[in-house]
Amino acid sequence: MVSDDVSHLGRQAGAREAGGGGVERRASRGSRSASRLSVCGRGLSDAMMVPDMGTTWNLPRRVGRARSLSMALLGERVSAAQAEEWGLIWRAVPDADLDRETANAVAILKNSSPDASVRIRETIDAAMDNGFEQQLDLEMEHQAVLIPKNMKAGAKAFLEKRKPVFDGSRRG
Repeated sequence: MVSDDVSHLGRQAGAREAGGGGVERRASRGSRSASRLSVCGRGLSDAMMVPDMGTTWNLPRRVGRARSLSMALLGERVSAAQAEEWGLIWRAVPDADLDRETANAVAILKNSSPDASVRIRETIDAAMDNGFEQQLDLEMEHQAVLIPKNMKAGAKAFLEKRKPVFDGSRRG
């Protein structure tokens, strides 16, 4: 996650289309939702530009070489439903539901442990390049920090029959 806040969830401000960097932002953020009316991609070849903002690294890993080339060279437009099917976004929702769905996701994340959220993201992202043993070691490394940090708040909330409240730190 480039930013630790959750404001990036939901649609691009004022846009129903994402091209160039917008495609990359959607591809790199993992937990995106998009309106079914949204489309991603535009012909960067029309502008005589190479995809940027990490698109040439990230997009082929997400959708494969052929689809990446089609989007970049031919300007293939990808609907939100296709983007969901290809793994570019988490879920396509009806346009009327997008703001509500985004607010629901934000509420869940705001009530979660900030440090755990960051570490979950880092661990999932590392899995693309790590071997299995490396991944197990990374999981254990993060758990060694999170269990003592979050266990007390979680256990206390359970005994008091309420949701836990975690401190706002992102590392520690």
